[in-house]
Amino acid sequence: WTIIIVCVLCSTITRTLSFVNIHNSYVRSTTKFEEQISTSLRSTSTPTLPSTFLDCVRQAATSAKAALADGNKLIEIEFPPLPLELLEDSSSSARDIADANTRWAIEFAQSFSSQGQVSIIFPDQPELDDAIKYVDMENGANPYPNVTLATIRSDSIKNARSIDQIILSIFGATVAGTVQAVENTAMYVALVSSTQELPDLEKLHNLDPSIPLVLFNLRLDVLRGDLGLPLFPGRDLHHRFLSRFKPAFYMKNRSFATSLRKPPFLVNYSGLLYRAYPSPYQSILNVGGAKNKVVRSTGERPTNMDFKDWLTEALQIKGVSQDELRTRSNLVWWEKELDKESSSSWRM
Repeated sequence: WTIIIVCVLCSTITRTLSFVNIHNSYVRSTTKFEEQISTSLRSTSTPTLPSTFLDCVRQAATSAKAALADGNKLIEIEFPPLPLELLEDSSSSARDIADANTRWAIEFAQSFSSQGQVSIIFPDQPELDDAIKYVDMENGANPYPNVTLATIRSDSIKNARSIDQIILSIFGATVAGTVQAVENTAMYVALVSSTQELPDLEKLHNLDPSIPLVLFNLRLDVLRGDLGLPLFPGRDLHHRFLSRFKPAFYMKNRSFATSLRKPPFLVNYSGLLYRAYPSPYQSILNVGGAKNKVVRSTGERPTNMDFKDWLTEALQIKGVSQDELRTRSNLVWWEKELDKESSSSWRM
């Protein structure tokens, strides 16, 4: 047996998040996931950037409730779970990031626990065991009332029926084992799933499409980049499934650099794409001194190329023209294949 394994590492490390101070109030849970929420939640007024990670969780919960009330069952939540210095520290491990996401997911889940059981799901038993160990509470996998930690997949190696399935299971391909629903679940919150484990979430959703599924800080754009590569799911997974997820709360910071032929020779700049449903997407330029400038507000999620171009257009460098600052960029494949997607929710 000769197996050629191609590993492509996609590294997109978030840069500095420039927050402004605000005071957010908690919004009480509605009595049902589908129940209409108050007019204040439906307001399209521009929300203020959160100042802390807990504020991120609170805005995420409020935005998710609004998206659920509008009939969305598939929801994306995305924000950096740790400060920049920890995300960029080589001593920080995937476990550190997973533990942080577990903490914020539990906070998020408590905002919905009055409406039924919220199951925070992990891709396999080892991930679940690590999470329970991190939480370290008396009730183990049930840290709070109606909040449970669980896995949806049985042991893939134990249930493998051939040597091929055993080998693929070792390398993370979910071809063995069984995807099982968690009993009495009113909402799923998925954590730390890899690209190879995304098909499990599709299978879970297909078991009962009426149960909301929240992808919590999975960095979907990074995972999409792996689709279609050897030993990874095909791009059609995005077309039929991932394209249906509504970004309810989205904070992604990106940094860019432009080289010039004259001083200052190199221009570094960064910006934040921010969205709290049902408000529009905001493209925000970091202008320095912990200050930000909203350069564009759109109802549709901008492409990576548009986002960069809008930030570049807003730059003001003395003695440097816009033509000199502008650089060429390209669309990623999922931004090109709009005619193949089953839904436009991922960009609306």
